[in-house]
Amino acid sequence: MTILEEAGVPCTPVLTRARMIEHPKVQASRTVVENAHKQAGRLRQARNAARFSVTAPEHRLRAPSLGKYVQETLCEAKFSADAIASLRGAALGGA
Repeated sequence: MTILEEAGVPCTPVLTRARMIEHPKVQASRTVVENAHKQAGRLRQARNAARFSVTAPEHRLRAPSLGKYVQETLCEAKFSADAIASLRGAALGGA
């Protein structure tokens, strides 16, 4: 990094997720919001990128529970009822 900075090359370190969430600029811009999840507990997620002065977007949707949309997804992918039952039986399909 030092060599690049001394040469005038715009650069920055790649941060881990944990370090990124705690970064002062991320904190100041309130880029990350916290929500309670029924199964996972406290979750930190990126907030909506669009911000308006009069009508601020709400962060209403929470992450779905694991397996919540398995049935719908497999049906849309044209899996047969037998194939879905087989996947569920093999514990690949979640709840």
